[in-house]
Amino acid sequence: MKSWRIIYFSAACGLLVGTASFLVLGSELLESLEPLNVPKQKIDGSIFAVAAKVAPLKHRSVSQLPSGEPLSSLKVRGKPLALVSGRGLPFGKQQAARYGVLKEKGLSQSLAPIQWCLMDLDQDKILSRSKDAHLNMYGASVSKIYIGAALLHQQKGKLSRGQLQSLADMVVVSSNTAWAKLQRDLGDGNDGKGQLRAWQFSKALGHQKSIPFRGWHGTIHGNEVNPIEMTQLLSDTYWQRYDGAELLWPIMFATRTGDQKGAKYLPSQWLIGGKTGTYQGPTAHALTGKTYHARVAHHSLIIKTSDQTFGLTVMTDGLSSEDVAIMAYGLAKEHIEPQGVAWRKKTQSMTN
Repeated sequence: MKSWRIIYFSAACGLLVGTASFLVLGSELLESLEPLNVPKQKIDGSIFAVAAKVAPLKHRSVSQLPSGEPLSSLKVRGKPLALVSGRGLPFGKQQAARYGVLKEKGLSQSLAPIQWCLMDLDQDKILSRSKDAHLNMYGASVSKIYIGAALLHQQKGKLSRGQLQSLADMVVVSSNTAWAKLQRDLGDGNDGKGQLRAWQFSKALGHQKSIPFRGWHGTIHGNEVNPIEMTQLLSDTYWQRYDGAELLWPIMFATRTGDQKGAKYLPSQWLIGGKTGTYQGPTAHALTGKTYHARVAHHSLIIKTSDQTFGLTVMTDGLSSEDVAIMAYGLAKEHIEPQGVAWRKKTQSMTN
């Protein structure tokens, strides 16, 4: 029997009703969001029910949509969707040395410019995380998959043809137009309502810190997420904890924006999915609320080997896409069991 958690939100607080627990969110929610404030106006009473654990998508083909149509039946910018693999570029001594520096910063420094979380999705277990991986950063485009997931769940996994195209555009080439449209659709045509429903959805999944919606909602700055909860969203998708997860999953494996980030050095035998984010410019700092000049490069990626599936989110501010690529490969070498002769030969370049 499925175990369910149901989240009720009304006005500025909610009730969390579990199988054996009852918690009123009020001052606790406010404290978790400091220095921000919860919305003051009444919002539409929504109910999101999510499964604690259903069944993993381990044996579901990522080259096929749930309808049975091939992934290639969807096109973005005139090109059929196709699965993305690691690029397998050489990883030498210079990259290995840089990995050591980045890893030390992330593990030992408070508020380091690089944060990460790596999970074994099959075991639903964290394998590695940085010191402050639980703290929010400006998400750029990496948080777009929250909007797609929330809309899918709200509509019980059923999208119109236009919404399906927008989902593909948003995930595969990071279309901001599609992102805005899907958030409005989440709110039944009202962007503000869509923002709050996205936030409610993340809370229903147990993601207590992320504010995943696009834009500002009154005085609340959205698009603030963290590596742990972004990686947990990949796990929630893999384990089908929300309706429609089986549709978002294969589309993420067609993302075209990760060649210079997480996919750069990973073996070409591995399939790579997920979502990237890049932004340079002014925004509100996720921890202080003050305006600052962000320079973020993120990748929340799915790594699918011959028989294992992993989720990894690397988020940086003030570093580069190359640093994201180096971190992804270094963590994979350390924590993902080598798969086959091609991987073993490739990793020798780090020590030769």
